[in-house]
Parts: sequence; structure tokens; C-alpha cells
Amino acid sequence: MLRHVIEKELKDCLYGYRSLLVFVLSAVLFLVAIYTGAREYQAELQEYRLAQVTQRQSLAAETNLYALSAFGFNVVKPPTVLGILVSGVEPHAPRVYNLGLYTLPQPQGSAASENPTVAVFGALDLTFIIQVVLGLAALLFTLSAICGEKELGTLKLQLANALPKDVLLLGKLVGNLIGLLVPVALAFLLAGIMLVNFEGVSLTGDELRRVLLLGLDFGLYLVVLFALGLCISTLTTRTTTAFALCLAAWVLVVAIVPKFAVIAARRLAPTEPLQEFEMKKVAVHRRGTVEVQAEFSQYIRQHNGKMPPLAVYEDISSRTRERQNRELRKLEEYYLQRKEHQARVALLLSRLSPAGSAAYAAMSLARTGLERDLRFRAALRDYRSLFTIYYDRKSRELVDLTRSAGIPAVMAEQNFTDLPGFDFHEEPLASSLDDALPDLGMLVVWSLVLFAVAYFKFLRYDVR
Repeated sequence: MLRHVIEKELKDCLYGYRSLLVFVLSAVLFLVAIYTGAREYQAELQEYRLAQVTQRQSLAAETNLYALSAFGFNVVKPPTVLGILVSGVEPHAPRVYNLGLYTLPQPQGSAASENPTVAVFGALDLTFIIQVVLGLAALLFTLSAICGEKELGTLKLQLANALPKDVLLLGKLVGNLIGLLVPVALAFLLAGIMLVNFEGVSLTGDELRRVLLLGLDFGLYLVVLFALGLCISTLTTRTTTAFALCLAAWVLVVAIVPKFAVIAARRLAPTEPLQEFEMKKVAVHRRGTVEVQAEFSQYIRQHNGKMPPLAVYEDISSRTRERQNRELRKLEEYYLQRKEHQARVALLLSRLSPAGSAAYAAMSLARTGLERDLRFRAALRDYRSLFTIYYDRKSRELVDLTRSAGIPAVMAEQNFTDLPGFDFHEEPLASSLDDALPDLGMLVVWSLVLFAVAYFKFLRYDVR
């Protein structure tokens, strides 16, 4: 009996062209998103490689240690290949950081700053397509499953044949769910094949597993929207009412709750403005400069107007730099802790919407969320410590060189091609999965709760 109900629903999906329309819509949008995302990834990868070559050439051309310490050099964040599927916060996060001796890594710009329309309209990626377009399709797929058949009178006829209500509901659930998910899965597979064979895009085994997990995340989100549409269908008796409620629920889930979570997090967990944080860093730098000048002046007074030798200059600068680094590190750690706390509050509130859970899980699996930017900043701080050690070694070499050659320090030339390279390690799959599991679990909970409401409501549903 259950099999017959499932077959009937599947035939309705096929003969009514609903499954075909979902497949065509999904395939077209997925392929367009993959194509545009892959093109952007190729451009970013080319810029990254060009920046690496430019940095090596600049280091090879630089011969003055003080110029290197004063102006520093740029470190570019490598693009992530799964940003083709899920752009996340990467278009809004800094891509270039200036690394200097006396300042913290300074962000230089992002994709959104170079192209403001990205911030206005957002990116056309799979997250947008699943949440906005296919999420609405999932709601419309089921809005007439119960109330529509009641209006037509077919629901009463089916139950008149000794068909239990729970069997009918389960058959409608399974049949329509297959009719929705199979076309989307086929379109997702087609997009995956295009991604793997796209020129200039290579996926490792780890990244392929992440793509499969992204498919699971998107599938769970569509199941939640499907369950929501079925629940609304059992709560109403007219298709027009169900349609209006589905649209309202879609707007609430996709747009209102996630944006409200960000606004509420700013109120519940406020942080100091970025301009204030930058002014504090400038004050630390200015105070260090004043301290260095004061120590120089004191040395000159104590030695009857004699200028300090290079070794004394390096000692005073090194001690001042260490004090500055400690103060700057404390400032940044406090600021980042507050920002991270605010992000966690926003995450907690956004889980009131399945769209928020699906988006955060997708960003964790694709490595395009806030965690990647925090990891990159932490790697930059560690690399800055290596740069400081390298500078001190080169400074000692400069002292020996000026003494042996008898020339001023500004005329001495050094080679900086042996500067240690910056190495950024991406987050492993196990850590990303740990971050995504709570959100995937929330999607499962949403599905079960909505199906349970639909089930118990349908048991008491008036089919007359």
C-alpha cells in the first residue's frame, strides 16, 4: 500500500514536470555558478602567483636593511578552490597584508573593496542558489500536498479506501522528497563533473570529500524546507493560504532571521570600533618612537654630545621593538577575542533559522568562513616573529660588515633572498567537520521537528 502511494507521488512529479523543472533550474544555475566561480578563482590564483614572484624580485632588489624593516613587504592570502562553490566571507576578508617590523600585519584590501558590487549584490554561488532559489522551490513543491488534494476532493477519496493516514502521509513524504532531491543531486553531480574538468582547477582527495559533505549539507537544508512546506500544508485548508504562508516563511528563514542575528550580536556583544583599535596601535607606535628618541638624547648627554654607535642604536631599537610588540599583541588579542565572541553570538542566534545553520556549515566545510581568516592572521603573527629573528641576525651581520669594511651602515649592501618563506597551513578536514557538525545536527533536528508537527497535525486533519 505504501509503495503504491510513493509510485503515485513520483508519477505526479514526473508527469507534472515538477522534477524536470527542478533539474533544469538546478543544472543551469549550478553550471553558471561553477563557471563564474572558476573564472574568478583562476584570476585570483594568477594574482597570487604574480604577487609571489613580485615579492621574490623585490627582496632580490632590496639591499638596505632599514628600508626592509621600515616599509616591510606584502603577504598575499592564497585563494581557496572551494570558494568556487561557497564564497563565504572570503570576498569581504583582506587578501593582502603588509608585514613590517614595528607594526602588526596591516590588511590592504579585499575583493569587495576592489569591486563594491560584490558587497551590494553578493556572489552567485551554490549557497545562494540552494538557500534562495531551490529553498523556495522545495516549499512550493509541497505546499499543496495535503490542502491542495483536499480542495480537489482526492484526499477524501484516497482515505475512503481503508488507507491509513500515516501511510498516506509517509508515502507523500517519500515520493515527493525523491522527486525533489534526485533532480537536485543529478544537477549537483553534473556541476561537480564540470568543476573537476575545469582547466586550471585541481581538487585533492580531501577537497573532493568536502564537496560530498557540502552536498549533504545542501540536501539537509532542502529537506528542512520540504518539511516546512509539508507542515504548512497540514496546517491550512486552502492552497492560497498555504502559498502566502510559504512565502512568509521563506522570507523569514532566508532573509530576516540571519540578518537579525548579526544586528542583535552587535548589540549583545559590542566591540570597539575598528578606527579606535587602529588609533591605539598608532599611539603605541608613536610612544615607542618617543622612547627611542629619549634614550638617544640621554646617551648623547651622557657622552658629551657623541652620537651613539650602531651597536647601541640596535640595542635601543630592539628593546623598544620588543615592548611595542608585546603591547600590540595584547591589543590585537583583546580585539580579536571580542570580535570572535560577537561572531559566536551571531552564530548562535542565526541557528534559529535553518538557512543560518546551512550557511555556517557550508563555510566551515569549504574553508571560506571567519576561521580561515583568523588562522591566516595567527600564521602571520608567528611569521612576524620569524621575521624579527631574521632581522636581528641580519642586523648583527650588518654591524660586522660595517666594521670590517669601514663604511657607513647606509652604504652597506646585504642580500635578503634567504628570508624564510611564509607557509600557511589550511584547516584539516577533521577540524572543519567538527565545526560543521553542530549546524548539520541542527538541520536534522529542524527536519524531525517539522515532520513530527506535520504528522500529528495530519492525524487530526479534517479531510471532508
